[in-house]
Amino acid sequence: MDDAIYVIDRIEEGIAVLVCDSGEKMEVPLSGLPSGAHEGSCLRPCECGFALDEGEEATRKRRIERKLSALFVD
Repeated sequence: MDDAIYVIDRIEEGIAVLVCDSGEKMEVPLSGLPSGAHEGSCLRPCECGFALDEGEEATRKRRIERKLSALFVD
């Protein structure tokens, strides 16, 4: 299976725009994504389409929070 990770960049009119770390973009109907998928969700390709990767999402959020915190140190 592919090791690619896709992030939901945005959702417009029932279509999710996914961006891969490689820069590849694709549009997927929101109905074709796992329940609970939202902007910022990390997805991994799987046999049934995509699976949520909540651990990767949490890791990326922490990394972003650290970077923002470092930018705005008093």
